[in-house]
Amino acid sequence: MCVACRTIHHDNTSELKDIDYLEKHYDAEKAIEYYTKPWFLFRTVNQICRTENIKDIYKFRIYISDLHQKLNQLSMEQERNNIKSSLEKVYHGKPLSGSVLQQLIDNKDHLISMNGFLSTTSDSKICNIYAGVEELIDEGYKGVLFVFEIDKVIKQPYADISKFSTIPDEAEILFSLGTIWRIKSIRHDEGSCTIELTSCNEFDSDLTQLREKYTGDNVSLLSLGDVLLELGDEDTAEWAYRKMLSQHINDNETCGILYYKIGMIKFDKKLDDEALANLIQAESLLRSSEKKINEITSSRPFYLHCSRPSFLKIYSNIGFMLEKNDKFDEATSRYEQALKEEGSDSELATVHHNLGLLYFRRGKYTKAKEHQEAATSLIDDCHLWSREFKNNLKRTNDQLDSIAKNEEQSLKKQKTTTNVLSFDGSSI
Repeated sequence: MCVACRTIHHDNTSELKDIDYLEKHYDAEKAIEYYTKPWFLFRTVNQICRTENIKDIYKFRIYISDLHQKLNQLSMEQERNNIKSSLEKVYHGKPLSGSVLQQLIDNKDHLISMNGFLSTTSDSKICNIYAGVEELIDEGYKGVLFVFEIDKVIKQPYADISKFSTIPDEAEILFSLGTIWRIKSIRHDEGSCTIELTSCNEFDSDLTQLREKYTGDNVSLLSLGDVLLELGDEDTAEWAYRKMLSQHINDNETCGILYYKIGMIKFDKKLDDEALANLIQAESLLRSSEKKINEITSSRPFYLHCSRPSFLKIYSNIGFMLEKNDKFDEATSRYEQALKEEGSDSELATVHHNLGLLYFRRGKYTKAKEHQEAATSLIDDCHLWSREFKNNLKRTNDQLDSIAKNEEQSLKKQKTTTNVLSFDGSSI
């Protein structure tokens, strides 16, 4: 483990010093204490767990096992002493980007899996600090308060670790690997967002599907690529997807998914031509697949994005790229194709909005209004882009009003001129 940690933190002198100390003084009995220290270990362990890379997790197996065992012992002790019975709600705070937050909103009522250890607190005020609710956070991010309701028996161990923590005032409740929760509700407040989740037991039908997802064929490289994308490592994620393609998979659907993900990576890098080529390839492969979209829309872990992109997303993204290349007729056609596909209200609203903006830029304001009104009708005021959609609709309406007024004035002027001419029979 320490060798792997040195590789990860090779350019951080302070972290290397801490790694040397841990290697020299490691004591399994202090596994919880080590986790709570403000140093490299808790971040690195959770990062490794989220990758689902067996080779990397194996390097950390001793510490992960020690931490799980100590947490399990403490969990059983607190169960016997009725300490856990008072833990009905715990909290976790974190700033999230708009895109990640929208993914959670779109997956309301679905399951999320915590592949790493989950740190929470019984004190909601501490949660606010970690969410950045009372501080300025980066543009494009929003403070999110997670409220975990423990209303079912959780198979994985969890416990109040305050007396073992190096920061006891945080009132930390630590959950072991693999807890699964259902997103119950999402509420937008001024400057923050509150997401309520409920615990799931092992008899949950969606949980069974989730476990089957983990054991599916060809899942490892695809999952690894998805996690690497979450960590911002697009180059390595693309390598994982291409590595999987090189295995000569005889499955058009899987290949289509991989080409789509590569296409979106290229798009993020502003390599539009390569992005477009990959998305068109994805569309062709997925269209040739005999599987239907609704056969694979089971609930998925939070760190895994939707395995199969909908045709709505594919057509919409192709349209967006064509629009960037000033191929307006082709872009319009792709957006209209997207609107014929199935999708959530939020997704359909986005396509209508994009198509409305395209019509606006082309001076077709009536068509722009039609699609922008459709966009605003599909979402409520809590939607992340509600204000933007309404502002753009107002701009279109203002433009149409201005045109109508100009036409009215022109007609009045023309009428006045005609009257003058008929009065004296001569031009003015």
